[in-house]
Amino acid sequence: MAVELDQEALLPEIAKHVTVLCRCNTCAISSYSADDETLTCSPTTTAAAGAHDRRPLGPARVPGHRGAHAGAVPAVFNLDHRRVDPAERAQLVRDRVKSNLIVPLVYQGRSIGLLEVQDAQRSRTYSRQELRLVSALAGHAAVALHNAELFRAATSVDAAMRSLHERMARWHSACVR
Repeated sequence: MAVELDQEALLPEIAKHVTVLCRCNTCAISSYSADDETLTCSPTTTAAAGAHDRRPLGPARVPGHRGAHAGAVPAVFNLDHRRVDPAERAQLVRDRVKSNLIVPLVYQGRSIGLLEVQDAQRSRTYSRQELRLVSALAGHAAVALHNAELFRAATSVDAAMRSLHERMARWHSACVR
C-alpha cells in the first residue's frame, strides 16, 4: 500500500487485504469531505466476486457512521443485536449484511474517511487484538490514501503548469512574428 500512488488502484488493494484479514465479504472505503461534511463511498470490493460500486453517501447516514467518524473509534453493528439503532438496522438490511465493522481512517489526528468491513453470513464479535489490527491497517490505509491524494493534486498542478507554459510559448511565437 505504501508505494501505490494511484488512488483507483489503491482502494481495491486495501479492500482486498481487509477482506482477507477479516475473513469477510465486503470492504467499503468512504472518504470524508470537511467542506460539505459528506462521505463518498469508493468502489466496494467484494471478496468473492470482486464487484465494484461507487455511491455518494451524503452526510454521515446513520448513527454508527457519525459516531465512528466523529469519535475516531471502531464500531461493530450486528443485525441480530437488540440494541442496534433502527437507522443502523435499516442500513444492515438494505446492504444485506449481518455484521458491519466501521473503522475511521485517521490521518494526523483527523478523520479522513471510514473503512467498513461487512459480513453477509454471520454476526461478528471482534477481539481487542483483531480491532487493533484492523485499526492499524486503517491507519496505514489513511496515510496511503492521503499520499495518493497529494500525488493526484501535484499531478494536476503539473499538467496545468505545462498547459500554461505551452500557451505562453504559442503566444510568444505569435508576438515575435
